[in-house]
Amino acid sequence: MAVIVDKKKRRFRMQFSISREQHGLHQQCLQKAEKLGLTIDFSNDFERWLKTQLEQVNRELLQREQNAAAGAAPKRVSPLDGLMEELEDGND
Repeated sequence: MAVIVDKKKRRFRMQFSISREQHGLHQQCLQKAEKLGLTIDFSNDFERWLKTQLEQVNRELLQREQNAAAGAAPKRVSPLDGLMEELEDGND
């Protein structure tokens, strides 16, 4: 007889880019895990990291909104700018 179970919540998806080197290493790890009958799940650590990053981005955006509402000139440089450039360049 079939077993009836609660449907799991649907998870939302994001897409991001990584360097060629990181992608290659990720693929190697996936292949090794598959040979061992294992899976690799980054969701717990990734969600914690992403939450911290999103909170930081949100604070920065709120500050920029407040500055714009007060008529202040937009802030050109933030710690996030350098990080984004590094990510776009593929540098660690």
